[in-house]
Amino acid sequence: MRILHDDNARLVVAHRPGPVAWLCTAMGAALLALAATGAGSEALSDRLIPGSAGLGLLVLAWACFPATRTVFSRAEGLAVHEEHRLLHRRLKAVPLDRIRGAQVEASWSDAARLTRLTLRTADGPLPLERSYGNDDRRALETAINEWLTRPFTLQPAE
Repeated sequence: MRILHDDNARLVVAHRPGPVAWLCTAMGAALLALAATGAGSEALSDRLIPGSAGLGLLVLAWACFPATRTVFSRAEGLAVHEEHRLLHRRLKAVPLDRIRGAQVEASWSDAARLTRLTLRTADGPLPLERSYGNDDRRALETAINEWLTRPFTLQPAE
């Protein structure tokens, strides 16, 4: 997750799927192609396992690794969170006055601390990322909170 644009009027934060998502997609497509062509075996039972595994990997990539973008706009008074998937786009708009701030949400998995960035809103938390990861998101949390509390000043026309 990174900041794409930051000025007094707008803040844009985006997250693109990483190598794990691309690997799941490529492996899933390869396994489905293997099952569809019947390479190596003509028996339906021998094609069922790679076909099921391929479909499962594609569903995993679709469900867990969307591309996300959040645009905070003072002119509109909104923060718009977008999730882009292969065949689907979901938008969620939240008025800026209902946002209490950004926070890093943490979860433990074995000995690893996994985090994701969320917005605290009056209606409850809004995750800016679908899945947890091991990247440090404190700098993003600080940047979003600083932008939300920054006084809005109009830029003079030059």
